[in-house]
Amino acid sequence: MSETTPQRLLASAGELLGRDELSLSLGINRKVLDAWIRGEGTVPSAKLSLLTIALAEFAARKTG
Repeated sequence: MSETTPQRLLASAGELLGRDELSLSLGINRKVLDAWIRGEGTVPSAKLSLLTIALAEFAARKTG
């Protein structure tokens, strides 16, 4: 199965932030995050919105 955009975004964010920190930012269990990255289940839109916030906060820390 081909990788979806949410999978790629989560995998990249997990590498950048660390999967433990990312799962905390998304308010989910690490096992759920790992499953989404593997393509199991559907990532809710609300969690993608939280992903955007987590990445923006990361960028602010790096540039601030």
